[in-house]
Amino acid sequence: MSDKSYLKNQIRLVSLNANDLFTDQEHEVFMDVCDLVHELEKMDADENADQLLKKELIAKRKEKSALLTALIKQHAGIPRKVRLKSVLIQNKDQPLPTAATWKNLKFSKKICEFESEMSRAMGLHHLDYTFDKIIIKWKNIDLMEQIVKDGFTFDILKDDGTVETKKFQYLTSSAGQIGL
Repeated sequence: MSDKSYLKNQIRLVSLNANDLFTDQEHEVFMDVCDLVHELEKMDADENADQLLKKELIAKRKEKSALLTALIKQHAGIPRKVRLKSVLIQNKDQPLPTAATWKNLKFSKKICEFESEMSRAMGLHHLDYTFDKIIIKWKNIDLMEQIVKDGFTFDILKDDGTVETKKFQYLTSSAGQIGL
């Protein structure tokens, strides 16, 4: 097996989905839309599906989607906040942690990135983890616009036990994601 040393030089960082930045109300409406889309997909697979019911579900989905868009637009001009419920591991018998650490972050939110000029300028070395750079995967243009203009905050638990509310601002973009 060959030694691929260029694959070893990676840093660890956080990757969020835009819906991790929803308010609780926006997230609830988003989940309603997802449920309706799932129901419609099941109906599409069923040749004997009730077409009237399908039209009602489509109308409900459009209504909920419009509500979600309206809720998102109401938040313009205010930095968003990471929903800790979306990104942290919560043990059943314990309350949700009040801030993020690398250890309590969900596995799906952790990614690796190859070292670059930027990571070296940040003082990061092989297998260091950082909350100083976060990748956001987005799908909603209104939400993306707000994140770019207003940024967002993320509560991080420091080594001394204090919580630091870090503010993130737009830095760079690539296909379907933004770096903050």
